[in-house]
Amino acid sequence: EVCAVFNKHFSSFALFDGRLSHGFSPYQTFPTNCLLDYDKGFITRLRDWCVTFQFDAGLSRYVLSLKDMKAREYIDLVCKVLSVYEVSCDKWMLFVWDGTDAPPLSLNGKLEDEETKALPLQIGEPLPGNILCKFPCVGTVLRVTADKAYEKLGHHFQSTGKWVRIRNLFCENEYGLWKGCLTRRTKVRLLSEDDNSVVDCQR
Repeated sequence: EVCAVFNKHFSSFALFDGRLSHGFSPYQTFPTNCLLDYDKGFITRLRDWCVTFQFDAGLSRYVLSLKDMKAREYIDLVCKVLSVYEVSCDKWMLFVWDGTDAPPLSLNGKLEDEETKALPLQIGEPLPGNILCKFPCVGTVLRVTADKAYEKLGHHFQSTGKWVRIRNLFCENEYGLWKGCLTRRTKVRLLSEDDNSVVDCQR
């Protein structure tokens, strides 16, 4: 894990898109940051490195599959990102899958409460049919919402259709359905198709 210390009196930063086809305009920057020609070469080399480098999921007692998840707990999840969908303006939802079935949930509501607090027939807007038809037929597809810290997620997220390790994914029960949540503690790491944990998920 890489950590950095930022001192606003003499430090500066700029965040760039990792894709090779993008230029050198940062999507977030500190006011005093000044981009030099040397920096452009460094950014180009980093982008080249990201294309070829194969990340390893690593070992952790917190890595669980969807079948082992529990409500109100944080887990590390190795999964495939099936889709990233903009629910509303700058509010994003990921749909992830690891090939296992999440534990069954029960509704604790009372029949008499249905008149005043009826359960929704559907949570959120329906996905387009051309996306739904590509989802796997076996295993749970987990909805993962992103809080305000990820309002630009869909513009810079590059892992759609790829395997990732989501660290510190918060799991909860919403209206009798499983849901994950990306918080400020969450980190996402891209994995290689040859990673042992990915191979295990695809068996």
